[in-house]
Amino acid sequence: MASLREKIRSSRFCYLYNVRDSRAKGRLVLLSSSSVVALANALTTGLFYTTFLINNGINLVNISILTFVPYIASCFSIFTPTILERLPKRKWILAAGRLGYYLFFMLGVTVIPKIVEDQSLKTILFVATVFIGHILSAISNSGYTSWHINFLPEDVRAEHFGINSAVSSTVGLGFGVLFCLIADAFAGHPNEAMVIEIFRYVGIGFGLLDVFLLTRPDEYPYEKTQDRPKFRDVFVKPIQNKKFLGCILAGASWTFVCNLPGGVLNYYLLENLGLKYTYIQVINVIYPLIIMMCLIPCRRTIKKYGWIGTFAMGAMMVGLSNMLYSFTTPANYMILYPIVRILQHVLGAHFTDTPANNMAYLNLPNEDRTNYMSFNVLVANIAAFLGVMCGTWFVALAPDFTMNIFGISFGHCQTLLLANGIGQIVLSLVLFRNKNRLTPKEP
Repeated sequence: MASLREKIRSSRFCYLYNVRDSRAKGRLVLLSSSSVVALANALTTGLFYTTFLINNGINLVNISILTFVPYIASCFSIFTPTILERLPKRKWILAAGRLGYYLFFMLGVTVIPKIVEDQSLKTILFVATVFIGHILSAISNSGYTSWHINFLPEDVRAEHFGINSAVSSTVGLGFGVLFCLIADAFAGHPNEAMVIEIFRYVGIGFGLLDVFLLTRPDEYPYEKTQDRPKFRDVFVKPIQNKKFLGCILAGASWTFVCNLPGGVLNYYLLENLGLKYTYIQVINVIYPLIIMMCLIPCRRTIKKYGWIGTFAMGAMMVGLSNMLYSFTTPANYMILYPIVRILQHVLGAHFTDTPANNMAYLNLPNEDRTNYMSFNVLVANIAAFLGVMCGTWFVALAPDFTMNIFGISFGHCQTLLLANGIGQIVLSLVLFRNKNRLTPKEP
């Protein structure tokens, strides 16, 4: 027994995550926080969020608008350095921002229908509450990233991203199956809306636990090049760093095309294809298993082809899979949907997820990191906003749009999935061409 205990304590996992070393403890907190957030999101975002909005009379266009509101709010991250760079300790300020996010976005949205009946006013209050919550989130998130990067040196970063994704996905999607089984059991029942509402309150509880967890790691001194931060540094410093800027623009391009169908996809799956929560979630829950299988192959691929080369290969293959995804219809979804989604799980776990997560860190300097990460958050959220907005604009401009490809009638969501795939293929070609320019120089 002692031998087994020693083997466990000397394992790579226990090296990465333990309470004996300050940085390993920080990674353990990040892993725990990600799992708790996955549970909160499983209950309050995605399919259940869409259903909650539908239950409260929000139509497809307004659901899409509520989808891109967070990205507009996240642009306020540009003020993070001005607020935080003057503070040697930031833990409790960041915790307050995180708490405000959960109180506004999760709790506020949940209680609005209880106090407001007018549909127009309800929609306005939804938008305002989501907007305020995500402003607070945006200001705190960049600060958290600048703090937490201390726990992720280059030699453990790929492993952490892979393990973190696998564990949080297992927790979120695994429990998500249970939540979906409960929701499907009440489908059509008079208490269906109440169940979705209870889910949101439970999610708020997980959010509060996340706030507590993120106060546990140690803080380290924040390196900076000047005593008085300037607002323009959020833009000037990242733009002057060409390698960093190139990686940020590559990540933003990926975010833009991925979000083209983001505002309408869940609605399409639930309302047009008629998929059950459990069916969607069972397909999704396979993902963490695939991540665990791909941890070692992913690291080997990154070591052989580099971060940019791996991302480029993955973008090409994921793009082709999304073009196939666009051909999903009520007549073929039982066969095509699981094939495409499982294929995308494999491609994401092996090729795109870890490099995409690392884009902002790949050429990140040691100094003034809050400026660089605030710029990253700003650009990423502008890209996501533009992606969802373009998709929403397309739906609103042509509400009855259809086109025929190979005998299959394409509606809004299918067309946006097709555009997503084409955009990812184009990005892949650009990454291949600029691989050497974006790859960091050897120290």
